[in-house]
Amino acid sequence: LTCEAEMTASAPEIQARPADAPAARPASGSRGCCWAVLRRLVGSSTPLWQRCIVVLVLYACTIFIFAAIFKELELPTERAAAEAYEGDLASLREAVLSLTNSTSKRAELLGFVRRIQDFAEKTAAAPSLDNPNWDFGGSVFFAMTLTSTIGYGTFAPQTPGGKAATVLLGTVGIVVTGLVLAVLGEAWSLCIGRAAKGCTRARKDESEQLRTRRDATAHCWAAALLGVAMLLIGAALLHATEGWDYGDALYATWVTASTVGFGDFAPSPRGAMAYIIIIASLALFAAIVDALTTCVAAFSDSPEDQGDEPREHEEAAHAGMASTAGHRA
Repeated sequence: LTCEAEMTASAPEIQARPADAPAARPASGSRGCCWAVLRRLVGSSTPLWQRCIVVLVLYACTIFIFAAIFKELELPTERAAAEAYEGDLASLREAVLSLTNSTSKRAELLGFVRRIQDFAEKTAAAPSLDNPNWDFGGSVFFAMTLTSTIGYGTFAPQTPGGKAATVLLGTVGIVVTGLVLAVLGEAWSLCIGRAAKGCTRARKDESEQLRTRRDATAHCWAAALLGVAMLLIGAALLHATEGWDYGDALYATWVTASTVGFGDFAPSPRGAMAYIIIIASLALFAAIVDALTTCVAAFSDSPEDQGDEPREHEEAAHAGMASTAGHRA
């Protein structure tokens, strides 16, 4: 009877609905579907190794798309500037040679022109037709330094379109890089945690606070050792690929990992080793900072909090004595 009454009450509402009324749309559209797929791929329920692969593929696609855009915007302007530079250099050479008829003086003056040319190329002030900054490899390098906020300053966009693209694409790329570093940093943290767990042993008689501090200390030491290893290996790779002094390579590795990016030592845009060092060092540096923060938080308990634990034990002891006395009575 109750069911029949409810159906009778809802019948007018069903009849009142127009026949041609559009059906209710599902709550999730195409945007919601894409977002749900992304959340499923990088969510915590997905295995960590699968998330690492997904974010690396996402990062590579983002960098390649950005590089193609920057190449189309900047390369024609750079080629025009390189042709103008070559023309100016040729006219300067002819002007210098016309100053004297002496063969020895001409050789000396040509050597001076070569010194000027070498200086301009070293300071990246002179674009080159044979080795432009904004080819695809150089554009990939710029996109990585942009999205990682390192900003070496080796070269920068010169056209209005390139500058506008830097603002827009840089904002999107920084978000994508943050997601990538979060997942890769989690993987590094897992490695650090396993290394720290293997170096410590739990004790049955220690309190929860002492156990937390001991684990945090071991975690911090493992992160520090892994960070030192990363600096040494990265410096060795830069020393071998870039030809820098090992001390300068060590300095450049830290500048890259910390995203300071002074620009006095910047890896070659066409060196694949630079890309590996940038991604690995950034993720590991984030994991090290997280480990140090955890360690500081574990030792930052106030004296009042530390004094509460003995007081609680004392009150529990008094309560136990009172209960024992009651039972005896």
